[in-house]
Amino acid sequence: VVPEDVRLDMAKLNDHFRKNRVTVSCVSTQVGRIYAAVVKDPVLKTIMIGGEKAGNLEPPQGVKMLDAYGPTECIMFVTHTDVTEKPSRGAVGHPNQNTRIYLLDAEKRMAPRGAVGEIHISGAQVSSGYLNREDLNSIVFIKNPFTNDPGHSRMYCTGDFGRLLPDSSLEILGRKDGQVKIRGNRVELTEVEAAVREIPGVKDTAVRAVSTGPGKELCANVVGDVEGDVVRSHVGETKPPYMVPTYVVRMESIPLNINGKVDWKALPLPDLSKDRADYVAPRNRAEAALCEAFETAMGIEGVGIDDDFIRLGGDSLKAIRVQSESRVSTTIDILRYRTPRAIAEHASSFEFDRDMFNYADGCPLNESQMNVYLDIEANSKEEAYIIPFEYAVPPGKTEEEAVAALERAVEAHPVLRSRIVDRDGGPWLMFDSSPAIVHGEPEKPEIGGCMSSFSVSGGRIKGLISHIAFDGLSYVTLSRSLDKALSDKTLEMDKGQLLSSAFDRSVKEDGRFADAESMFDSMFCDADSDSGLIGDPGRGGRIDVPVSVDVSKIRESAKAFGTSVGNLMASVFAYTLSRFTGRSDAVFCMVDNGRSFPGLERSVGMFVRTVPVRVDCSDMEAEEFVKKSSDAALMCVDAGFIPFRELSSKYGVKADVLFQHMPLQNVQEIAGSGNPEKDSIADMAAVTLELPDSMRLAISHSSRFTDDFMSRFAETFDCVLRGVLDKKRMSEIAFPGATPSEGASRPLNHHDVVDAFKEGVSRFPDRTAVSYDGRSLAYREADAVTDGIAARLWERGIGPGDFVTVLVPRSGWYYLCAIGIMKTGAAYVPVDDAYPDERVSFVVEDTGSKAVLVTPDTAGRVAMMGLETLDCTSCGKAGTLSVDIDPLSPAVVLYTSGTTGQPKGSVITHRALDNICEWYVDYTDIDKEDVYGLYTSYSFDIHTIGLLAPLYRGASVDIVPERVRLDMAELNRHFVSTGATHTFMTTQIGKLFASMDMPSEIHVLTLGGEKLGEFHAPDRFGAVEGYGPSENLSLSTVIPVNDRKYPNSVGSLLQNNKAYILDMEKRQVPYGAVGELYLSGYQLSLGYLNRDDLNSIVFTKNPFSDEPGFERMYATGDFFRMLPDGTLGVVGRRDGQVKVRGNRVELTEVEASIREMPGVVDVTVQAVSNGPGKELCAYVVGSAEADEVKGWV
Repeated sequence: VVPEDVRLDMAKLNDHFRKNRVTVSCVSTQVGRIYAAVVKDPVLKTIMIGGEKAGNLEPPQGVKMLDAYGPTECIMFVTHTDVTEKPSRGAVGHPNQNTRIYLLDAEKRMAPRGAVGEIHISGAQVSSGYLNREDLNSIVFIKNPFTNDPGHSRMYCTGDFGRLLPDSSLEILGRKDGQVKIRGNRVELTEVEAAVREIPGVKDTAVRAVSTGPGKELCANVVGDVEGDVVRSHVGETKPPYMVPTYVVRMESIPLNINGKVDWKALPLPDLSKDRADYVAPRNRAEAALCEAFETAMGIEGVGIDDDFIRLGGDSLKAIRVQSESRVSTTIDILRYRTPRAIAEHASSFEFDRDMFNYADGCPLNESQMNVYLDIEANSKEEAYIIPFEYAVPPGKTEEEAVAALERAVEAHPVLRSRIVDRDGGPWLMFDSSPAIVHGEPEKPEIGGCMSSFSVSGGRIKGLISHIAFDGLSYVTLSRSLDKALSDKTLEMDKGQLLSSAFDRSVKEDGRFADAESMFDSMFCDADSDSGLIGDPGRGGRIDVPVSVDVSKIRESAKAFGTSVGNLMASVFAYTLSRFTGRSDAVFCMVDNGRSFPGLERSVGMFVRTVPVRVDCSDMEAEEFVKKSSDAALMCVDAGFIPFRELSSKYGVKADVLFQHMPLQNVQEIAGSGNPEKDSIADMAAVTLELPDSMRLAISHSSRFTDDFMSRFAETFDCVLRGVLDKKRMSEIAFPGATPSEGASRPLNHHDVVDAFKEGVSRFPDRTAVSYDGRSLAYREADAVTDGIAARLWERGIGPGDFVTVLVPRSGWYYLCAIGIMKTGAAYVPVDDAYPDERVSFVVEDTGSKAVLVTPDTAGRVAMMGLETLDCTSCGKAGTLSVDIDPLSPAVVLYTSGTTGQPKGSVITHRALDNICEWYVDYTDIDKEDVYGLYTSYSFDIHTIGLLAPLYRGASVDIVPERVRLDMAELNRHFVSTGATHTFMTTQIGKLFASMDMPSEIHVLTLGGEKLGEFHAPDRFGAVEGYGPSENLSLSTVIPVNDRKYPNSVGSLLQNNKAYILDMEKRQVPYGAVGELYLSGYQLSLGYLNRDDLNSIVFTKNPFSDEPGFERMYATGDFFRMLPDGTLGVVGRRDGQVKVRGNRVELTEVEASIREMPGVVDVTVQAVSNGPGKELCAYVVGSAEADEVKGWV
């Protein structure tokens, strides 16, 4: 045992090893690294290291060094490798004996070889768990679903991420909790440490994030004779700016804790008082402006040209202030170069060649023009990109004078006489054409001819101009030029087109392009590709509404927030958008006029840029939200020189929703010109118009939306704006038009199902109650059999509050066992006899069932499991029990699939069964002549309606034999032979059945379980679509299939049910917005058995009602929106969606497409990991070939 005073002194430690003839030792990675670097004459033969990433490490001469990996929960080490044989820096070798390692994705599926996954460990070394931490044990110590080997029945979730290398060894990539956010970017600290360790002279290092006021910066604690500037310079050569340590603290050694790991608490903080550099006065006008702007933004004095912006406490918002105060550079340059000296030098060095192009030889299209050009070429949309122009000739001016003025204006703005030619395989602008000037109406321009044409007549100049040559502000500029020309004033030659093309070519060669790409990458690498806005199809149109808040208050608030009015409006728009999409962020595009550098202010051309933005809309204080969203917007706009098409190609982002703020001067100019802004074509284009004494919101939209939908959006925008200006927390803002959906409120006619059954026996004693495969029982007979079952259970002490599992073959015993159990006041637990023994045992154990009802066919199987059984076929006769049944006590337990593979038992009450049965008989008007064909599995929640509802009207239930269930022709023949008139089928089977041209007596066909989509059923089936989770007893809403106005409508609520569509903060969303559906009412489950952890999350108090029966509500996990006709529209499940190449995909939608393909019998679609991303994999039953499936979809 090494003495304490020797442990961390390498020379003493080696001497101790020598004196005691130590040849093998195990130390922490940090100690091992120091030992290898310091000790020149090691006596150890083997040294094992672990606990931290080793990276590339040279062992001492003659010493075998093993790098091991493993958590405490698996007794330290589960893999190891010789450090000299590592195929990569993070490699840690193969599993040790009696140990297995699984790399799993977020859904606990095994990741493909080479893909990244979380490391899970099973085997002899796995801990029994944490003492007294059952809450945590259930999360990290889980059942191993990949093997039946008793030695590997459990596995531990490490939280570490890794992948398998080509030699099947394990590579550690890091921990999610080992990453920090620096300036919005996620940084792996060990990656920075590895870069610092490569610097000559560095013996050791530990890198961490330290707080610097508004954010965090990296601090490198370094052992070695090396200066901070050397560290920063070296790291900056291979890493982006946000990974370069802002602070470097030199030390004699890295402090270690008692376990030999880095003692982070003992690391000294950087001396922030040293953040100020020695004062050096400004040497020129640019440096002086920047120093003054630094002082204003930071609230300090005496800033010199070497003071560091970040060290002074600067952030993105302060960078905006510096930029606006100094007018020297952009915010990106300020954040990158950081000192007035470096920023000014870079700004002067970036003076691009303004004479790069001339009008005689032409120039390439700028990036804004290229975006429009490519869309026109790809989609033949030239007409859609033609902008009308109109100018009123002042009174007293002749038509000839107007033509002359127009010719002068066209000469001054050469882009109006441009055409596109091909040069070196790409589009090129030439300025050698002339626009046609006619009397009457102007001709349509063509980009290959002249991109403008005009007419002069009736005191007006009219024009049609390609968007490639014209944008909204160009309208103002051209109008002013005509004013000057008609007043005989000189028109200056417009060089904006040449400057813009030269800038776009130059910027690609500048370092800012790479920085901007890095910023967009960190923002959009995991973002949704589109806005996610879902509306109601309409005709397209435009709304223009006033904002209710006084514009002076808006301006004062923007100033108080430290942002511009435009960015404040963009923040409000982003939050409103997120509430309508049901997302925690907002993805949209901002429209920037593109005239950001001198020379373009009064130019005609297409300079408008479409810039994608992503804003975090999670809950926070309003002031923090505005600052963060303003920061994000400005960073994106500053980097807007990256072509949108490149960002779209890389991240899949779409320009489907646009936002633009029109400041006071521009609004006045464009309003005076009489032209609406037409800078883009999108599904939604919102513009806030800042007028002298008011603010307006104008929204143009495509046929994907209606004016009513946009009016609701505008109303919510106004509401959010008021909440933000009142500086509320974002979650405290209430939305307009948010109302719950409610089913009819009706008293129940029966106490419970048993009460209804007894009434049926009394009224219809000789009518058939249940039949199966030619055998039937009348109500009187069924009553006697169920009395016998109840009596035998009662004798075993089974009564109210108990559970009884039913495992019988498909037969009439489904019906008899359920009623017999409920007669005792106990709850029945239906189990499909096709379930494996493991699941049956789980259900019995989970419910604590006091008995398992069986038949001779299933008795032997259950007995072999060691479970107590009762043969329901031999219960005999008995008198009727008199049991007082509480309507709110358990009646049935329905098991649903769990996300971890462990099923959950949802406890349904007697009142819930009674409510849904009474609703069904009233809604369908089923009567004693009807027969319900029970098609579904006994374990499927919807069986409750088919099994029990008919008895309320004296109708009968026929259990469909298994042998005919999947043969539609045989199934229909069975329905005809049994006289079946009602049935339920899952959506896809039901669509197939209804689509076959067969005579059938079915006149109520209920469908559910999957999205129905576009479908029209033959009227004779009376097809009804239903929606509802097991937790609210199978059906919560219904609608006749052929009455649907919208393909995603699932109708209205059943009686005594209420629904709420809520956002992430549990607020009711505006009407038409997307949110998670919450259900409340008589059918609501009591919760999951033995899952209090989950119950507290999904079954919560209902804050919207104190009405008895509606005290609780259930979070379905399904996303819905209210449709214009007042019905509920399903959007999908977030856990049923996956991200593929940046796009959110609903797997069931892909499945539905494949199912429509000839030759496909069945299909399931899954997302599989493919290196850094995911791809779709379709598992297809049928004759279709893979290429045919891909082509079809």
